[in-house]
Amino acid sequence: WWNDVEGVCFPIDMNNATIRYPYLDIYHAMQLAFYINYLYAMVAGIDNRRKDQTAFLIHHLVTIVLVVFSRLYGYMPIQLAMLALHDAADPFLHMAKTCKLIWPWRVWLSDALLVVFAAVFFVTRWWIYPWYLIRSCYASWRLQYPFDWKFAPGFADDRYSLCFGDVCASYFGFALNLL
Repeated sequence: WWNDVEGVCFPIDMNNATIRYPYLDIYHAMQLAFYINYLYAMVAGIDNRRKDQTAFLIHHLVTIVLVVFSRLYGYMPIQLAMLALHDAADPFLHMAKTCKLIWPWRVWLSDALLVVFAAVFFVTRWWIYPWYLIRSCYASWRLQYPFDWKFAPGFADDRYSLCFGDVCASYFGFALNLL
């Protein structure tokens, strides 16, 4: 999926994908377990209280909904690309924290790792994610579902399965708005 960004935005048959790529299910389950565990730790008070606790709770709830939603409706490529982009910078942050704890006299090493973290974070979350992933998915969404989120009385189509009164939307449109 990395060679064809537009191909990430199309639903896939999950039965064939999990047979062909069983490690994707393992990665998917690990990510879901991580976010559920972190959400539980925040709600139960096990984790330290932060100033932006509410934003963290909303972020983790939306991520859990997206992970489950993408697995159920075949949008796993989008979810995997999103999680990979969001997790790319994390190892550098954790290595910097570890180096600061293990070698407090070698500040240059943790500082260098924090610079790498900041660069990777900026490139993946502020450049690749919105300008490549979201933009290409938005373009394919407008082609596949031109009547999404529009008032259409009496409109019925199998692709539009979420209806709020007379406004119908596709699952893809709902997930894209969550992204």
